Amino acid sequence: MDDIRSDYFFIPFPYISKSTFNMFKKCKYLFKRRVLDGYVPEPNAKMKLGTALHYLYYKFFDLIDADVLWGMDWQSNHDTIYSMVYNYFYTLIINEIDAQNSNNIYLISNIKAFCRMEENHWFALRNQFTNRRQIFYYFKQSDRTLERFLRNDQLKIFGTIDRIVHEPDMTLVMDYKTGKVPVGMEREKRTGLYTSSLPSYYVPEGTFYSILYLGFMGYTFGKDGDTWHIYKDGIECDKDAIKKLNFAFVFTGGYGSWPNYYVGRKKVSIVSVRSVLSTLETIRGWTNWIREPNYYKCRICPLFLLECEGAVPDEISRNIRRSEDTPPEDIHYMGIRQTGSGTVVEK
Repeated sequence: MDDIRSDYFFIPFPYISKSTFNMFKKCKYLFKRRVLDGYVPEPNAKMKLGTALHYLYYKFFDLIDADVLWGMDWQSNHDTIYSMVYNYFYTLIINEIDAQNSNNIYLISNIKAFCRMEENHWFALRNQFTNRRQIFYYFKQSDRTLERFLRNDQLKIFGTIDRIVHEPDMTLVMDYKTGKVPVGMEREKRTGLYTSSLPSYYVPEGTFYSILYLGFMGYTFGKDGDTWHIYKDGIECDKDAIKKLNFAFVFTGGYGSWPNYYVGRKKVSIVSVRSVLSTLETIRGWTNWIREPNYYKCRICPLFLLECEGAVPDEISRNIRRSEDTPPEDIHYMGIRQTGSGTVVEK
């Protein structure tokens, strides 16, 4: 599979990506080694599959024939494996898979969940609108809304937004997660496209992407005393800037005979925006690069066996050694994605 883009690049510290922002909160030592020292672990198999899935989700919209889709029966067998629309979507993507990965259960399960989500999305739009042009505008959006690499030189942050979804009264900044689905989301019964039980630890990540989007839309950020504010053309507009902005995380890694998807969606809050902006200041002034051992973090960290096993409590080391299956909660952990050309991509 070819690259998604050829213009991705890593911007050195003091620029901070969403992934390095999360890294700082997980372990200061990991942040130092990865960001300040420039250590880049070799991508593992799941990371490579995750990159492939992001590519397929991106390319999906280019594969659709609008006339074919518009002429399909979109009501019969909705949200089942017999849906004509679902099978059309699935066929489009599966034809892009090479023979080596055609039987990969992990890959196929994610693809089915994604196609199920998009079939539900199409069904909802057909029910809501009648105008063809309007329906396709909200469904099959432009390249400018997909895999959007953004940098903000005022805040010195950067990252790739997987998808920007424009709705009639709201803009949604969306990120794909192809790894493990959070337990709380799996337990919640989904109604429509979205669920509400997005774990709180995803809020700073979603807010980070939202700040990137706001900067892209011409907003700036500044402090009045100790308080951060959002500005447009020099005028403070905290509430107006975020009142029509949500973020969402799409999880397609759930297993089952009929793979499910979960889309955790939240409103952007000014409290979270201020928290992220303050944390960026904290990161750039930090000097104490200590290890912060934790079983759940260390077991998915590429540095553990190389540098940390003998420097963390024995109990953590023993538990990790005993673990037979240690999948990361997100296969893009550490934000490292590798394109076909070998270019390192920072999320």
